[in-house]
Amino acid sequence: MDKSELKELTLRFQNELEENKIENFLQKNPRGIFVIRLSLGLSQKDFIQRIENKISQVALIKHEKGRSSRMNSQLLRELLNHIPKHIDLDKIIENYEKFQSMKSGEHMTSERARELHHIWKKKTTKRISIPKI
Repeated sequence: MDKSELKELTLRFQNELEENKIENFLQKNPRGIFVIRLSLGLSQKDFIQRIENKISQVALIKHEKGRSSRMNSQLLRELLNHIPKHIDLDKIIENYEKFQSMKSGEHMTSERARELHHIWKKKTTKRISIPKI
């Protein structure tokens, strides 16, 4: 999904939310889950935890990429509890760009920084062998 598609989806999402038709919209447009996740500013992993593991990462990716036609009713009920009252298009675009740069490795996450620090520490730690007497 590119930015223009995301903007269009977000505007449709926002319109349906204002008209109290969001449940029907999400049922027919599972890609709307992407708008919810980006509006919350969460990674896929964090989003899955937030909605109490009601979806696998594989299923989340399918929904976000538009590779599913319907949404599980249990997941839908959980999502309705996490939809922000106001959808901020600028914030969604900002989070979209951040997560895109993370995928390409341009954006350093704290998790990745810890991992790299651990690798660096292993490589630079000197091992001193003390001769046995």
